[in-house]
Amino acid sequence: MGSRIAEKLVVAGHSVVVWNRSAPAVEELVSKLQSAPPKGAVISAPTIATVIEKMPAPRIIWLML
Repeated sequence: MGSRIAEKLVVAGHSVVVWNRSAPAVEELVSKLQSAPPKGAVISAPTIATVIEKMPAPRIIWLML
């Protein structure tokens, strides 16, 4: 999922929308980052299409497949 990259981006103040085939992996990352609020925000998305919907324009999308 690139959780370390997502975490570094959030800590640096960026908002990140995360998705993974494994919902528990996303829930774990969101819980970890929300327990000690960083500068940015982390938002979970249930599908790849939802990732796009939850991001305001202009968007930068980084997929790790």
